[in-house]
Amino acid sequence: MAKKKNTRKSKARARPPNKQANTIKRKQKAKIHHPAAAKKQKSAPRATSAYDIEGLLIDKLIESGTVAQNGTAIENLIYNATQKMEEIGYTYGFSVGREIALKQHGNEDFTTALARIGLHEALYHPFEDKLIVTSKHTDRDLPNIGKNIHLYEAGIIAGYLSSSTGVRISARESRCVYKNADSCQFIATPFTDQRLEPKISISSITNSISGEIIKNQFRHLDNEYYRILAYLPLLKQPIFEEVRKLLVLSGERIAQRTVKSDTQRIISSIANYFGVRQVSMAQARRGKRIIRLTFDSYNSVYPYTLIPTALISGLISSAYKTTTEVNVLTNKDNTYTTTIEFQENKIG
Repeated sequence: MAKKKNTRKSKARARPPNKQANTIKRKQKAKIHHPAAAKKQKSAPRATSAYDIEGLLIDKLIESGTVAQNGTAIENLIYNATQKMEEIGYTYGFSVGREIALKQHGNEDFTTALARIGLHEALYHPFEDKLIVTSKHTDRDLPNIGKNIHLYEAGIIAGYLSSSTGVRISARESRCVYKNADSCQFIATPFTDQRLEPKISISSITNSISGEIIKNQFRHLDNEYYRILAYLPLLKQPIFEEVRKLLVLSGERIAQRTVKSDTQRIISSIANYFGVRQVSMAQARRGKRIIRLTFDSYNSVYPYTLIPTALISGLISSAYKTTTEVNVLTNKDNTYTTTIEFQENKIG
């Protein structure tokens, strides 16, 4: 018996190495269906913790000289989806603002720091009992959703000022370009317990997200570290699952507002917005097609890669009246590639 056991071990050692394993470390499946689906999908374990790169991203934001051009429309809309997301957006912004102030050691003007996070042409007016910050928006063609939505930026202002002054400061947006104002205005005062505004409807949020993508006015995010930084708190469960459902719905809304022949352009727009290095569509087995998204190293965080994937998955599901299957590949350089597989022929 011992001899047979040793023989089997010898044979096992003699097996040739798996060549595919040398190219791809891990393959994960994460099926994305309509949010109302009864069967709950399990999230695959992430290989890289988003919170391991938070400090690095803040450092990059400070050191690179990058000024956010596109703003953070989609992130801000997501933060307004539920009360829990509103609280996360503000408190996380406070933490980021404090870190920015501490790490730049007073070597930068406050308005320059605001420009780095997308608050352009900012002016601030100090009074004895408050500080007022106003900011123009570079894009005048914004949807009017009837709400002040910049909770994350308000948190950053509060955190930055609290760190700079040594006094606990709170900030709230009193006027917003998403509420038909010509500029955004934030009022910062010594800390008081201020209740957040009521949430807006999910329909308004998905409609605005789809509108931002359809406009196709985004460029590739090669150096906009603020964009991935703003997403980090949304990538942790259970919030992440709610975000993914919201973006699947937004993708479906895009399909409802555009023609099927526009699908390829919309996919490219989504890829550009989220900093996808390469997007391609290919024929697969048995009449299926595959959309492949390859991510750069600076935004290869597992849950983050599923955010644009969820948008595209919802778009494809609605446009082709089909289901999608998402696979996540971990490459040798620890970057990610996601694939969306679907049946091109319509169902029913």
